[in-house]
Amino acid sequence: MKVFNKMGNFWNQLYLFLILISDGESLSDKTFQHLHLCQNLEELGISFAEEMQELGITALTQLHHLKRLKLKRAKKVIADDFITLFASKNLENLENLALSECVQITNEVIQTLAIGCPNLKILKLNWCWEIQDVGIEFLIRYCNQITHLH
Repeated sequence: MKVFNKMGNFWNQLYLFLILISDGESLSDKTFQHLHLCQNLEELGISFAEEMQELGITALTQLHHLKRLKLKRAKKVIADDFITLFASKNLENLENLALSECVQITNEVIQTLAIGCPNLKILKLNWCWEIQDVGIEFLIRYCNQITHLH
């Protein structure tokens, strides 16, 4: 734990802008909770974020500079945690959001996302099976800047 704290402080001093994790399958929620240390982060991409849960989502709410966020296969993140993430209004700078294979994405999540992320241009919701017409209609109505919807 001490080693990560030192690395976290080191990363913060480097003004890290980008983190891409191509296989986050073995990373725990406790690891994801330290993302808040990267306050200057503009792009975060995590494929196979299968162990991310409430701690990781709480850390994401503190990343005010994020413009691009990819959480692929965040299967353990429940709808209420996604709602908390987007209701915080701390992700207003998001322009590109990919939530492919996040099975807990519901119409209510989409509605909160549409209000909390008004600058979205690209949204990827591939294999998010719980979204219905009502969610997509809300998204189209409130996210006027979207140019790509997958």
